[in-house]
Amino acid sequence: MIISNIFQVFTDNAILHLYLELSDRGGFSTHEHRNQILVRFIKKSLKNQKYKIIRKELKRLLHVRGNTSISLESRLWDFKIVSDKSKSDLRHLYDLLEYLNLDLGLESRFFIDEPDEKFISMKQYEVENCFNKKGEQLTPISMTIETAKLDKVIDYISQKSPFTVEIASSSSKCFFIVIYLFLNNK
Repeated sequence: MIISNIFQVFTDNAILHLYLELSDRGGFSTHEHRNQILVRFIKKSLKNQKYKIIRKELKRLLHVRGNTSISLESRLWDFKIVSDKSKSDLRHLYDLLEYLNLDLGLESRFFIDEPDEKFISMKQYEVENCFNKKGEQLTPISMTIETAKLDKVIDYISQKSPFTVEIASSSSKCFFIVIYLFLNNK
């Protein structure tokens, strides 16, 4: 995972942690109390190996807390908004393929003649030609996959990514499908 993805995961987790803590407590919470909750979370995260690569950024966030007029919560929301806006369509595809591998154990590969049944297969020239130089999607992306987890894969793509899935062809005998991915314009 690259640094921006790890920081994005951290930001999501920190905001979620804050809101869960506040909902457990109930009632009004001051700016200082919200910062304290986030500081505790950041300090715990410094020890977490998953966040090792972003320790410098986490330490910078801890230095911000010294200035009582700055809200760590608003800083995290600013980071989240900027990282969400700056993602290109191509980056969304790479993230999707990475998460399909991590969460569902489905690796992806390029193929020339015949797709490999063990992987999510895509034609390299097709992927290269369906994005412009800015990383914006121009045409649908076709993926070929042979899996018994078809419903799980489709649900995963629909829920966890900005892509819309359209099945071009399938065979119930071997669970071979061709999936077209269209980026939703949300």
